Amino acid sequence: MIIEQYDFRVLQNDEVVFKGDTNFGFFTNQSLSTQAGIRGIEKDIYNPTPEDIDKGDSHVFDDIPPLFPDDTNHLLHTSYERMNMPSKALRMIDKIDLYVPDGGPHNLGYIRGVKEVDPSEWFFKAHFYQDPVCPGSLGVESFLQLLKFVAIDKWKDLRLTHTFDMILDSSFKWTYRGQILKTNKKIEVEAYIKELKDLPDPALIADGFLKVDGLYIYKMENFGIRLISHDKLQL
Repeated sequence: MIIEQYDFRVLQNDEVVFKGDTNFGFFTNQSLSTQAGIRGIEKDIYNPTPEDIDKGDSHVFDDIPPLFPDDTNHLLHTSYERMNMPSKALRMIDKIDLYVPDGGPHNLGYIRGVKEVDPSEWFFKAHFYQDPVCPGSLGVESFLQLLKFVAIDKWKDLRLTHTFDMILDSSFKWTYRGQILKTNKKIEVEAYIKELKDLPDPALIADGFLKVDGLYIYKMENFGIRLISHDKLQL
């Protein structure tokens, strides 16, 4: 087993726009076959109350082109809205099975999404060579897509004028203790909103988790998105 650790910075025109530190490991096949997930996670998990479940909503997404990265039929679909869920090619959740706008431990919103694992999915073919796993970044992307769904619901009247933007002026943390394999069956992602900022600069920050076949393998803390006016984006 090998553990790597390093700091990093991302610059644009000599200006630091993102920085962080990370560590990751190379493990034996035997270690990977007995993944334990995030240890001690039980104390951090939020379990929706019966009230939440009774009043919660669900949603199944339409498969909007492009259906896969090389799909040329995407030109057939046109939307004038700037705040949209991703097309099928990049959407990392199939449905929302529970959304409670005032749920969660902070009463600011709770949402849970589900994705069935398809072993023929494009990313398994690209990552990694002879070791197909779902890229870790796509697991985080599925969590961010939950936040987009919440933002669209909370600020419906801004869909024509605003677009999504990441919040990069505050720190966040991602704990990753497992992989999504072609042999897995179901991915569940959940988020609960911990901070909510309304007009004129809408934003939300959330914590959450990802589990695969019942095993918690991701913990996301302090991730956020904001809505930015398209006019301001062009300046």
